[in-house]
This record gives sequence, structure tokens and C-alpha cells, in this order.
Amino acid sequence: MAQLQQLQADMRSALARGDYSRVRQLDDTCTVVLDKLIELNRERPGALLQAMADVKQMYADLLYQCQTLAQVC
Repeated sequence: MAQLQQLQADMRSALARGDYSRVRQLDDTCTVVLDKLIELNRERPGALLQAMADVKQMYADLLYQCQTLAQVC
């Protein structure tokens, strides 16, 4: 879970810097991390659901930031 949290922080930081190629790279990494989390937490659905909720919120935040930036331009 710590790896996912770090990934989320890195994505937010990259977006804040306007480093969209890094955001894309981290998005690809997120897929790999989520696959690993699913595999490791098959017997712990509560932990997996929390991780998915965190990822969902992260993407909602990223989309909001993108919309805000698009309105400025």
C-alpha cells in the first residue's frame, strides 16, 4: 500500500509541475501496482477496496486539476 501512496504523491507532484509525460509514465506504473495489489490482497477484500477507493479519488483529483488548468489556458 505504501508503494501506491508514493505513486499517488508522485502523480500529483508531476501534474503540479506540468510534467505530463511523467504523469503518463506514472499512470502506466499505476496499472502494474494495482495488478500486484489485487494479487496480494485477494484474501483481504477490505484492504483492496480501500486501495481502489484511494486510486479513484486520486484520479478524480487529477481530472479536476486538469480541468482547472484547461480553463486557465
